Amino acid sequence: YSYYRRHIGSSIDGYQFILRYRFSNMAGYIGGMGCHRLWYSWNDFSPFIFSIAILPTLLFVLPVAYFTEKNINIGVYIFGFLGSFYGFAVAAFWCVLVFSFFMAKADATSLIPMLIWSYNLAGGLLGWLTQKEQLAGGGVASSTAAFYCQVGYIVMMLMVILLDASHLDIFIVFSIIVFVGLIIQSSRAVILYRIQQSERYLL
Repeated sequence: YSYYRRHIGSSIDGYQFILRYRFSNMAGYIGGMGCHRLWYSWNDFSPFIFSIAILPTLLFVLPVAYFTEKNINIGVYIFGFLGSFYGFAVAAFWCVLVFSFFMAKADATSLIPMLIWSYNLAGGLLGWLTQKEQLAGGGVASSTAAFYCQVGYIVMMLMVILLDASHLDIFIVFSIIVFVGLIIQSSRAVILYRIQQSERYLL
């Protein structure tokens, strides 16, 4: 592990490697080799697809920059919220898509391995995207979205295992968790913006 950690160079990629290594044998023996093929097929193509899906968030950056320069706070709040909402929505949709797909392929013997592999795929991709944005100098909103989506995903897993809840109930709870994250992120962004504006006026 230390060898791969040094060469991978990030805790997120190291985390993904550990999950792959520790659970691959279990998934193979319990869930069958189809579980391996399913996970690796999604893992190969999902970063590209997700990157394309998240690109429209850039459409909200220019209006925010314009309204910030013109000191039109309401415009900053509206387009900033819409940008965050879209990012959260894409992340949430990705988690629901992965969860639904893997649960449709799971049976009584492969349920736990499928849940673990699906979480690794959904959460690992969100973590990868967050790391890329942080290296580019941003990533606060994406890290918040990734965190609450990952928490929501864990709750969905627990509801399947412990409560045998319906998919509708699971998705409602997941949506509530993600929505709370969106409100927290938006509130924090407004507070930081107002602090920056106050400092700007003082200068």
